[in-house]
Amino acid sequence: MPPKEIIQKLRDSGTVYRLSADQIVRLHSEGVSNPVLNYMQATYVDAVSRNRARRYLRAWNPYNDGYYYGGVPFGWEEPMVDFDEEGGGGN
Repeated sequence: MPPKEIIQKLRDSGTVYRLSADQIVRLHSEGVSNPVLNYMQATYVDAVSRNRARRYLRAWNPYNDGYYYGGVPFGWEEPMVDFDEEGGGGN
């Protein structure tokens, strides 16, 4: 399948890819083209720039009682992207 078709399928899925260097090397060695890898990396950078204010959502706590109540703050309608510190992925 040509890279343009793969990229379109990835774009249509709306997935955010947070790839480690090892994952990129492995995917490249398995034949994934550079344009596809570049697109996958760009999804994470774009998600971070769009959701900068929400990056630390886990710290958000309206009651300051040590518990996280889930969900998004009132008025935030866009889908959230989870940016955990352990390297687990995005969307």
